[in-house]
Amino acid sequence: MKSDKQNKSEMENGAWKEVYRGGGDHLARVKKEYEELGFEVKTLPLLPTECGECTICYERGEQLYELYVREILQGDENT
Repeated sequence: MKSDKQNKSEMENGAWKEVYRGGGDHLARVKKEYEELGFEVKTLPLLPTECGECTICYERGEQLYELYVREILQGDENT
């Protein structure tokens, strides 16, 4: 099984673009909107050390994620 660090590196090199960091209901809404627009969407857990100095969400017990998107190419059989 690949680590999140390996997955992130592969995604950054594979036409994926980070578009959002967050969690909860707002993450679900953003994810759904990108899917409705025809994007392939993936999330990776975000570590507190990757948030910079602000750790308020983690102190409240929330799990945050990075949301990555890429365009689905027509004829792409992997979608």
